[in-house]
Amino acid sequence: MNTIFINDLIVFTTIGIYNWEKSIKQKLILDISMKWNNSMFNKTYNINDCLNYENIAKYLESYLYKNKFLLIETVAEKISDIILYKFNSYFTTVKVTKPNALYNAKEVGIIIHRNKELDE
Repeated sequence: MNTIFINDLIVFTTIGIYNWEKSIKQKLILDISMKWNNSMFNKTYNINDCLNYENIAKYLESYLYKNKFLLIETVAEKISDIILYKFNSYFTTVKVTKPNALYNAKEVGIIIHRNKELDE
């Protein structure tokens, strides 16, 4: 089992509970790690048999840009579902950071860990 990661991925989305936040795009910073069994790729050398971090990053950028969220907690949950079920990772850790959300803090955020239900 390998861990693939993407750190400091900058994305923009509509996020927040205040009225002024609901009409603008704000920056989020994502750190994502994904567990992946690389054995099939090592046999086939077919890019379709690997966890393609470029495709994941592009998908997340587009998904977050097109959608609106109230909480970073919801963003983290949606990202983990995408990683687990669209991209078939077995386990993921997702960190979502909202810079400058508080005037006296550099950033706020959440870190979640999720497993894929293997008995689907």
